Amino acid sequence: MERTAKENGFHKLVLFTFPFNQLGQGLYRKSEFREVWIFKNQGKLDGILSL
Repeated sequence: MERTAKENGFHKLVLFTFPFNQLGQGLYRKSEFREVWIFKNQGKLDGILSL
């Protein structure tokens, strides 16, 4: 995905994960992505307002 984005002139990828998804967050950090924003009240998971 990163290579394709660069080949097509993209300079930013936006990714997200639920706060409790430590494995996903760790993968993003390992890939040198960084946290720039935290969404609040953006969706529901199992009927519970989250993010």
